[in-house]
Formats: sequence, structure tokens, C-alpha cells
Amino acid sequence: AMDRVPSSDESAVHSFVRHHDGGDGQEPDTVIGIFNFSAVERTVTLGDGPYGGTYTDAMTGGVREIRPGTVLSLAPWAPLVLTTQVPLPGLTRPES
Repeated sequence: AMDRVPSSDESAVHSFVRHHDGGDGQEPDTVIGIFNFSAVERTVTLGDGPYGGTYTDAMTGGVREIRPGTVLSLAPWAPLVLTTQVPLPGLTRPES
């Protein structure tokens, strides 16, 4: 199931979380999608929801903690896709 993640700017930034329990033989996973649907940079604070934890950015491989109250800045039209599945298939982590 997919659940909406409330934010401080829902008129321009849409966000959701989806949990996969791994019941079909795959690894359990949680994905958060946060999308800026505007032509200007947006800074948002995430609201309450069942999504606190450590996530990997599906596009960069960077790791970040996400919890209710987390503040994020998103470039114009930018997506942010985060997952708990590590390592991501086909993604090589950047050197630290």
C-alpha cells in the first residue's frame, strides 16, 4: 500500500511512502518518493508518518536519515526517491 507523507508545502511538493514486506521471497523494502512539481526550489518539512529510518538515495547512492520533522530542499521539478534496499540493483555507491 502507498501512504501520503504530509509536508509543509503540499501545494507544490507531493510525497508518499510505500512498504513491501518481502513476503514474495524478496527483501523487505520501503520507498519514499518526494517530488517538487514547481518551477522554483522548495524547502519542506516532512510531517508525521510511518517512515522514519535510514534510506539510500536511489539516484546518487547517498545515505540519509529521514524522520518526521526532516527538512529537505528540492530543486525545481526535482524528484527525490529514497529506499531502504541496500545495495540497490545496478547502483554503485560513490566513494566516501
